[in-house]
Amino acid sequence: MDGFTRLRHQAAGHEGPLADEAQTLFVKPSTRQEIEFYTQVQRVAAEEESQGKDVEGDRLIDFMPVFMGTLEAGITSKVEETTQVSEELRKLDLESNKKDDEQPYLVLQNALKGFNNPSIIDIKLGSILHDEFTPQEKKARLQKVSETTTSGSLNYRVCGMKLYHDQTPDLFKFDKEHVSKTDDGYLVFDKWFGRSLTPTTVVDNFKIYFQHNKLSSIQQRILLENFYTRLQLFYNVLLNYELRIRSGSLLFIYENDPQRWEELNNEDQLFRQDFLGDDDDDDDDDDDNEQPAPLSAMYLIDFAHAKFTPGKGVDENIIKGVENILDALDRLVNE
Repeated sequence: MDGFTRLRHQAAGHEGPLADEAQTLFVKPSTRQEIEFYTQVQRVAAEEESQGKDVEGDRLIDFMPVFMGTLEAGITSKVEETTQVSEELRKLDLESNKKDDEQPYLVLQNALKGFNNPSIIDIKLGSILHDEFTPQEKKARLQKVSETTTSGSLNYRVCGMKLYHDQTPDLFKFDKEHVSKTDDGYLVFDKWFGRSLTPTTVVDNFKIYFQHNKLSSIQQRILLENFYTRLQLFYNVLLNYELRIRSGSLLFIYENDPQRWEELNNEDQLFRQDFLGDDDDDDDDDDDNEQPAPLSAMYLIDFAHAKFTPGKGVDENIIKGVENILDALDRLVNE
């Protein structure tokens, strides 16, 4: 697919996500089910807004990447627009690629847009990692993964972590074999590292994530408390929706550039405000009015096996995972 480059940063997941040259848009091979879920979430959010239920942090859409639309390779005319589609999406040029003709592509605002040196962690939620459509062989494999990792014991598992730092932290409690360095100054903790974590060491892993950086102790404290607050709000949101999300993840991102923290006076907003398309009708406005990228963010991602399930109650499978992540962060907050 011409006009795209490989995504600059990724903590976990399959190969294949792309970005436009400006790293503004995130484009990945998707499924009709995932696209339908994003579309339904937008419809629900529109209904909530019409009813006056638009308090930031009270809705599921507040914790998801901005859905821009979909693309089909080789057929530029088949751009499927949403209410949030922007000029950036219309400018994309997809060249024909026969093997991709049947593959829909999901287009989101790049969650890493605006970060200079992001440190990221991908946390898969739930102990049940498959849905009713999963082939039996894959189902058995996923059940084994759950049984032998913190997916089974804690209803969440670290799938990958990428930290901007040139020094390796003290890893005497961990499996060092699955930690590597990149040429651009990152430490990469792969999925096998995450699978080796125990209910005890996973808390130590969060400590590494939030403290092995170039930030001051004050900035680290702000960071940790903001993620704890986001998780509390997200937990409450999950209690208001009847849905099932299998193999969904929470993505944590924070800025590991102390200069950006200082430029923003350590003011880390809970929710991202610099959305694409927000100022499409304000071309004459000064650039000074543009909102800066946040210093940290948290997103719920990966909805290939997600759907709304009216009448079936809340998703205890992922709620338990969020509870346990809150417990882990609570220990760090109170240290």
